[in-house]
Amino acid sequence: IGSLNRRIVIKRWQDVPVGAFNVEQTYDDGIQIWAKVEPVGSQVYWGTHQIGEQVTHRFMIRRVEGFTDERTITAQHIVQYNGYRYTIKRVNDYKDAHRFVVIEAQEMGAV
Repeated sequence: IGSLNRRIVIKRWQDVPVGAFNVEQTYDDGIQIWAKVEPVGSQVYWGTHQIGEQVTHRFMIRRVEGFTDERTITAQHIVQYNGYRYTIKRVNDYKDAHRFVVIEAQEMGAV
C-alpha cells in the first residue's frame, strides 16, 4: 500500500495513413491509473538490449480482469508518464497472483 503513487495514462495507439506514403500515430484518450514506476537497472537494460527489447522502465499497476490485465494491455498501447511516452514490450501478471500487473516498457521520448 502506498507504492502505487504515480499517475500514468495507458493509451492505445494506431497508425493512420496520411497522403500516399506517410503515417501519423494517433492515440485514444486512454485510462488514468495509479502505478509504481521504476527505472530498470543497468543489468536488465543491457540484457534486454542484446535481444533488441531495450526495457528502460517498469510500471506496476493493480490488475482488473478485462480492463488492466496482462491480456488487455498489449504492444498496441503506450504508457504516458511525466511528459514522456513509453512503448510496451512485455506485460506480466506479477507473481501469478492475479493482483498486480507489471508492464516493461522502453522510453520513446517527450510527448
